[in-house]
Amino acid sequence: MGLIDTGADITLIPEDWAEPMGIQIADCEIVDGGSAAGSSEFRLWKEPVYLTVLEREIELLPIFGGYPEILLGREDFLSHFEFHVDQVNHRFTLTPYS
Repeated sequence: MGLIDTGADITLIPEDWAEPMGIQIADCEIVDGGSAAGSSEFRLWKEPVYLTVLEREIELLPIFGGYPEILLGREDFLSHFEFHVDQVNHRFTLTPYS
């Protein structure tokens, strides 16, 4: 599970998930970035990881950081879907692009 974060450029995965995914955090590039909490260092993995959503395989080039949940970003995750928020009914829909 992850949170769709329209304020995130790319997907952020909790740092402690890297090793179970077969990624050594020491092999990641250290990059500076910003978040709602301020500036921070993140770890960039330059090999794609894949996520399957609505029967579609999505390629992500995520960063890893200290946030406790996956934050699904605009440029990698949401670029595959039309995203509609129905505020009145408290729901959202994802419609895959053709």
